Amino acid sequence: MRNLYFAACAPDGYIQRYSFDPKDDGTLNPQLLQTVPVKNLLYLDISDGELTAVNRGNYPDTRHSALFSFALSEDGEIGELIRGPVDVQGVEGCHVSRLQGNLYVANYDSGSLFGTNGAYVKHEGSGPNKFRQSSPHAHFIKPSPDGKYLLAVDLGMDTIFTYDKDLKEVSRVSAEPGVGPRHLAYSADGKTVFCVNELASSVSAYAYDDGVLTPVTTVSSLTAPNASSSGGAIREYKGYIYSSNRGDDSIACFSYENGELKLLSVTPCGGVSPRDFDFFDDYLFVTNERTNNVTIFKADGPKLTRAAIELMMPNPLSVVSDR
Repeated sequence: MRNLYFAACAPDGYIQRYSFDPKDDGTLNPQLLQTVPVKNLLYLDISDGELTAVNRGNYPDTRHSALFSFALSEDGEIGELIRGPVDVQGVEGCHVSRLQGNLYVANYDSGSLFGTNGAYVKHEGSGPNKFRQSSPHAHFIKPSPDGKYLLAVDLGMDTIFTYDKDLKEVSRVSAEPGVGPRHLAYSADGKTVFCVNELASSVSAYAYDDGVLTPVTTVSSLTAPNASSSGGAIREYKGYIYSSNRGDDSIACFSYENGELKLLSVTPCGGVSPRDFDFFDDYLFVTNERTNNVTIFKADGPKLTRAAIELMMPNPLSVVSDR
């Protein structure tokens, strides 16, 4: 059985586990299997048979975020709490992932990175946008395409870092000034890293080789300028690159061939502020933070066809599948 897990960011928030049974006629049969209370959730990760969550400002007697890990059964059921709360030594822990058995968290407000192996680094620097980039804002950390390093994105510094497992810097690359890089996705062959830029509502492609990123191109994810738009999430699926635009409230789809990134379509997401999205059996699930709904689309490359059903939950921020 396949499962999807959603994080609802509210004081009485939770993780919800769903299964979906696509029918021959294209309809879906969603089944809510489980609800696990966790306050103010920001991001989820599934790895090594565990479901890990990081939340906003809930470590006791501090403003720090906390990390929690739950055991997952073979069929995806969320089991006992096996780790946490863990103090991630920073404020607004907004992304979590795992490398070589260690968990790593990016702390947005603190501009720092934390590892459960005792690793820690605090970024120093700023960007040209004085309102959004007056200080470092670590927004993402994940193993590199080859699994040898960690790639970390700092929106405040317009920089993507490569670290080893102890958070010792290996290399760094600068994004275009003021674009505010946010999250990454990788090509299937591991040779290209794609970055969604929050402040510019654009996507950049970087060539990847043994921990080193080299800029290739950057393309807007909008069909027309929209000053209220900001980039959200990014995924690679079946050779296409998808990113979300908050404010414009849309999902952009790109192709990438021979170093050329091309915008193919921009589809309304059916809600307000699409914070995250993920794919599940050719269906796209979009978490719309400000309208408390998860919209669903059948994905066929750049063609996204909205399903008749949607899910309702408070402030859905993150979605992951166990594929």
